[in-house]
Amino acid sequence: MELDAATETKVAIRWLRLACLVVVLVYASMGLVVHEEAPLVAYGRSANELNFVRRAADTLDRDAVWGDRPVVWLLGSSITRESFDVDALRDQLVAGGLDVGVEKYAFGRGAPLFSWMMLQRLDVRPGDHVITTVAYDNFRDDWVNYHGNVSGLVLQLLTRETVVRIPGYSVADRLDAAVALLPPRSFWLHRDDFREGLSDWVYYWVDPTIDEPPKVLEQHPLQPFQTKREIKNYASLERLAARNKMDDDAFVLEPGQVNWDALRMFVDDAEAAGATAWVVFVPHNPRYLQRGFISEAVDPRFQAAMRATYGDRYHALPQLPVSAFMDFRHPNYLGRPTTTRALATLLLGRAD
Repeated sequence: MELDAATETKVAIRWLRLACLVVVLVYASMGLVVHEEAPLVAYGRSANELNFVRRAADTLDRDAVWGDRPVVWLLGSSITRESFDVDALRDQLVAGGLDVGVEKYAFGRGAPLFSWMMLQRLDVRPGDHVITTVAYDNFRDDWVNYHGNVSGLVLQLLTRETVVRIPGYSVADRLDAAVALLPPRSFWLHRDDFREGLSDWVYYWVDPTIDEPPKVLEQHPLQPFQTKREIKNYASLERLAARNKMDDDAFVLEPGQVNWDALRMFVDDAEAAGATAWVVFVPHNPRYLQRGFISEAVDPRFQAAMRATYGDRYHALPQLPVSAFMDFRHPNYLGRPTTTRALATLLLGRAD
């Protein structure tokens, strides 16, 4: 029996409503399955360093851990992670008469954009020091596309306060990001971990060559830092240098570059909270220049721009020898004590 146009329209609307209801129910149910303590999320979390760093920051009870002491916050990338030993730094500060807490929240690719976003999650108070590190390649003109997964890291650190201020984001980008703040937030925050945990178990069951089942880690393998002692044995240093080479005209130290803007916001927001903000540069392995990652003209430009912009907030640490690096940028077990001691000396000098 044929239906007239009006009846067909009513039937179509009913089916559309039913479809919308099904979508809403499925979407809502994902929030029940994909959440912080879900088993598969716990298994997948081990692949994501930022997960552990974010959770540690979000669960810190500052008063319970540090009482009314000021806190030195170390935020940033893997360079921050590898350059500073938190326990040694605190011991040296206390020995020098500066009784402060020390907290480090650093992860791979944690450029100034993410230091600024992490800052918004912390209980920063007057009298604190908030410190982040910078690297040459933070200021590539194509940094977002070069490193990839920037949007994924942004979503993991996103808050209602930061979504409207993310540097380099258009209105459309902000609206897209804002969707991740809508319920169920847990789905957007942990979906990649859920997928990773699910795939790990599927591969374990179907691949007979995998002997060990997936494990839930309480701490990421790279935290608090790597233990590798020697220069990495790259298959081809020349090929790596060519891939990472940054031409002089791709090196942007002015407003409009995402990390340049984020670094300025980082300093301004930390000081608005009553803290002292520092930008610290750990000089790269001397081979970084020798292998042609940058030209000899880049560092003078970089140092001049940082000093002109941040004045006594900017600190370049002493150059380490090649033997003190695990690769082209990260200090190893020999270099870490030196950079830690250099930072302690700066903090004690400022405190006097």
